[in-house]
Amino acid sequence: MQTEINPVKLRIERDLRDWTQQGLAQRAGLSLRQIAALEQKRPDDGGHPVRQSTLVKLTEALNVDPSALTHESGASTAMRRQALHIPMPAHVQLQFDLIKERYGISMLNLVEAAPMLLMLAARMSLSWRRERLAEALAHLNGVTASMGYVLTEAQRKMLALIEAGLAAEAEAIEQGALFTPSDFSAQLFESNRFLDWVDATADDPDDIELIGLRKVSMAPEGLSVPRNVCRKTLYDIAGYPGEPGASRAIYALVSGEVRLHDIPEDLRDAEKRPERIAWLGEQVDGPEDEEWCIDTYPGLHPNTARYSTRDHRTDVTDK
Repeated sequence: MQTEINPVKLRIERDLRDWTQQGLAQRAGLSLRQIAALEQKRPDDGGHPVRQSTLVKLTEALNVDPSALTHESGASTAMRRQALHIPMPAHVQLQFDLIKERYGISMLNLVEAAPMLLMLAARMSLSWRRERLAEALAHLNGVTASMGYVLTEAQRKMLALIEAGLAAEAEAIEQGALFTPSDFSAQLFESNRFLDWVDATADDPDDIELIGLRKVSMAPEGLSVPRNVCRKTLYDIAGYPGEPGASRAIYALVSGEVRLHDIPEDLRDAEKRPERIAWLGEQVDGPEDEEWCIDTYPGLHPNTARYSTRDHRTDVTDK
């Protein structure tokens, strides 16, 4: 008995796990040539006929239902396919790859866990805001009680504005509004309270860093919200900015022209760092300098400290 493997579905499932064709072949007990042939798109958009035993090997290796690989369609399969067809910028794809490199968690597991993780982050950020609100109210009450009748009319108006702002924050917390504009938005940054919580609780900017949307002065043209995830892991693989060959190597990964799983196994060891950096640089026609990093991917460059809402920084070049 034969069935048809959908080449697009098979490639998507393999990519989700960051597996090479060789990796899938080894896990399924098939040959590299078989996997490559099954992923090759047919002119008639049809599937590749395979024996039932081959389908079983693939579904067991990928831990999916047969409908995830064949032309059959179910609600969950259709939903997954629709989600995976959402355009994903190369630097976002790189963040999934870096998390997989550091923690061993596949994109599939991250996608499935995302709703739960967001719920946890939402609850933690709202709890943090309640604590900050309580501290601010206590401070405001102390100032009002200590100064009392000596307050000028201007000072009373200022305190009234502060009180109104705190009341608005209390209402936003009660309503569960995660992205309430923050105090930074009224100064040099456009930010929100969720980003403020991330900045306050993420101890190491090389693990996670969210930089303000725009700074009025000194910001590169078109600076958007870069999200730095596992930057040190990227630098450990491709070199630190300023290190010989690092600019091209970082560009190769950030641009999406090279994925982490494309790096040959014999270059993955720490002692192969110079050879790995050189190999990455050879895969692209990258820039000769590092200015591209600030202008195009500012979240990946250590000089972005001046664009951040943080008040302290660790210079990654000193590590």
